Amino acid sequence: MLPSVIAIAGLLLTLGRVVSVSMDCHSAASAAARELVVSGQESSAQRAAAEVAGNGISIRAEYSERSVSVVVECPVLPGPLDVTPTRIASDATAVLQ
Repeated sequence: MLPSVIAIAGLLLTLGRVVSVSMDCHSAASAAARELVVSGQESSAQRAAAEVAGNGISIRAEYSERSVSVVVECPVLPGPLDVTPTRIASDATAVLQ
Protein backbone atom coordinates (compact mmCIF):
# COMPACT_ATOMS: atom_id res chain seq x y z
CA MET A 1 0.00 0.00 0.00
CA LEU A 2 2.73 2.48 0.95
CA PRO A 3 4.76 2.07 -2.29
CA SER A 4 1.69 2.83 -4.40
CA VAL A 5 0.99 5.98 -2.34
CA ILE A 6 4.59 7.10 -2.87
CA ALA A 7 4.35 6.41 -6.61
CA ILE A 8 1.11 8.38 -6.94
CA ALA A 9 2.54 11.27 -4.91
CA GLY A 10 5.62 11.32 -7.14
CA LEU A 11 3.49 11.34 -10.27
CA LEU A 12 1.35 14.21 -8.96
CA LEU A 13 4.44 16.26 -8.09
CA THR A 14 5.88 15.60 -11.54
CA LEU A 15 2.67 16.62 -13.29
CA GLY A 16 2.61 19.78 -11.20
CA ARG A 17 6.12 20.58 -12.41
CA VAL A 18 5.09 20.01 -16.04
CA VAL A 19 2.12 22.37 -15.70
CA SER A 20 4.27 25.02 -14.01
CA VAL A 21 6.97 24.85 -16.70
CA SER A 22 4.31 24.93 -19.42
CA MET A 23 2.82 28.16 -18.05
CA ASP A 24 6.27 29.75 -17.65
CA CYS A 25 7.22 28.68 -21.17
CA HIS A 26 4.12 30.30 -22.63
CA SER A 27 4.84 33.51 -20.72
CA ALA A 28 8.44 33.41 -21.99
CA ALA A 29 7.24 33.05 -25.60
CA SER A 30 4.96 36.06 -25.16
CA ALA A 31 7.76 38.12 -23.61
CA ALA A 32 10.15 37.17 -26.42
CA ALA A 33 7.60 38.10 -29.11
CA ARG A 34 6.97 41.48 -27.48
CA GLU A 35 10.71 42.12 -27.20
CA LEU A 36 11.22 41.29 -30.89
CA VAL A 37 8.55 43.82 -31.85
CA VAL A 38 10.07 46.52 -29.65
CA SER A 39 13.81 45.98 -30.19
CA GLY A 40 14.02 43.76 -33.27
CA GLN A 41 16.98 41.88 -31.76
CA GLU A 42 16.86 38.16 -31.07
CA SER A 43 19.48 38.49 -28.32
CA SER A 44 17.13 40.81 -26.41
CA ALA A 45 14.28 38.36 -26.95
CA GLN A 46 16.46 35.51 -25.63
CA ARG A 47 17.24 37.52 -22.48
CA ALA A 48 13.57 38.44 -21.95
CA ALA A 49 12.49 34.81 -22.26
CA ALA A 50 15.29 33.62 -19.95
CA GLU A 51 14.17 36.11 -17.29
CA VAL A 52 10.72 34.52 -17.33
CA ALA A 53 11.48 30.81 -17.81
CA GLY A 54 15.05 30.50 -16.57
CA ASN A 55 18.18 29.13 -18.21
CA GLY A 56 18.29 26.32 -20.72
CA ILE A 57 15.63 27.66 -23.05
CA SER A 58 15.93 27.87 -26.81
CA ILE A 59 14.20 30.38 -29.07
CA ARG A 60 13.27 30.20 -32.73
CA ALA A 61 11.78 33.24 -34.47
CA GLU A 62 10.04 33.24 -37.84
CA TYR A 63 9.20 36.51 -39.55
CA SER A 64 6.38 37.04 -41.97
CA GLU A 65 5.29 40.20 -43.74
CA ARG A 66 3.39 41.70 -40.79
CA SER A 67 4.15 39.48 -37.81
CA VAL A 68 6.76 37.51 -35.96
CA SER A 69 6.16 34.06 -34.49
CA VAL A 70 8.32 32.84 -31.65
CA VAL A 71 8.71 29.27 -30.45
CA VAL A 72 10.35 28.78 -27.06
CA GLU A 73 11.44 25.35 -25.81
CA CYS A 74 11.85 24.95 -22.06
CA PRO A 75 13.49 22.04 -20.24
CA VAL A 76 11.51 19.87 -17.85
CA LEU A 77 13.07 17.37 -15.49
CA PRO A 78 12.17 13.87 -16.69
CA GLY A 79 9.66 12.26 -14.39
CA PRO A 80 9.38 8.72 -13.13
CA LEU A 81 9.65 6.11 -15.89
CA ASP A 82 10.04 8.96 -18.44
CA VAL A 83 6.27 9.43 -18.54
CA THR A 84 6.53 13.22 -18.83
CA PRO A 85 8.25 15.17 -21.62
CA THR A 86 11.82 16.40 -21.21
CA ARG A 87 11.12 19.66 -23.08
CA ILE A 88 7.99 21.73 -23.62
CA ALA A 89 7.48 24.04 -26.59
CA SER A 90 5.24 27.09 -26.58
CA ASP A 91 4.62 29.67 -29.27
CA ALA A 92 3.44 33.25 -29.50
CA THR A 93 2.81 35.61 -32.39
CA ALA A 94 3.08 39.40 -32.36
CA VAL A 95 2.15 41.93 -35.02
CA LEU A 96 5.02 44.07 -36.32
CA GLN A 97 4.51 47.82 -36.33
